[in-house]
Amino acid sequence: MAVGPFEFLLLLFCCGIFIIPVALVVYLLIRQSNKPGSPSISIGTPPSQSTPYRAAPTAGPVGVSTLDSNDRILAGLGYVIWIVALVVVLLEETKRKPLLKDHAVQALAFAVASFVFEMIAGVVYTCASFVSFGILSLILWPIFFVPLIIGAYYGYLAYTQDELVEIPFLTDFVAQQGWLETRKAV
Repeated sequence: MAVGPFEFLLLLFCCGIFIIPVALVVYLLIRQSNKPGSPSISIGTPPSQSTPYRAAPTAGPVGVSTLDSNDRILAGLGYVIWIVALVVVLLEETKRKPLLKDHAVQALAFAVASFVFEMIAGVVYTCASFVSFGILSLILWPIFFVPLIIGAYYGYLAYTQDELVEIPFLTDFVAQQGWLETRKAV
């Protein structure tokens, strides 16, 4: 069954209904935090009041700053909602927060890996459903939730830890590309 133009536009509309409000809320939160006299929402502290850099472990990153609670929320949400990670990477404010930026870059790399997984899973799902006359489609549909579950796990780790989350293979790849500021390739 081919997807017609109406179904395609409906799918794009449904995706836009979810992504655009999330991006707008993140943008407004960050913009509100930059206004003087807005104590209610804070996405980090000014450089004059920031937490000093802590000494890094011997095998870990050098010069890692600590994250406040709002930065932790943004870091954790980036692994589940890729548009949050994209907004964090594009912000000028994250240049002062290398750990937050590294979480966002790694979350975007995770989103790309998740997209590739979803494409492969879609091909496997379609072929298996075609071969089994739809029987395997009743069993295989949860494979599409695997990246979401893994992203939620790493998002939780990013929220609870004060260091860069180690994702097997992905963190090493991103560090080798030189995209991480707090962790250099070995």
